[in-house]
Amino acid sequence: IVGTFTNGPVYDSANKGSIYFDGVDDYIDFGSSATFKLTDNFTLSAWVKGQLPEPFSPSRTFISS
Repeated sequence: IVGTFTNGPVYDSANKGSIYFDGVDDYIDFGSSATFKLTDNFTLSAWVKGQLPEPFSPSRTFISS
């Protein structure tokens, strides 16, 4: 699966292949691949290390369609 980094997420190969998102407008677009046309239940998991913005905002979107 190949995605397009949009608005500047940064791949960090030195940190076990992590990707840094700025929390504003970064995302990865995977297009409309048949791989993502799910027709049954599924589970998605992620390790997320957040940083509190100033001023604090309790609402963040991790996944959006």
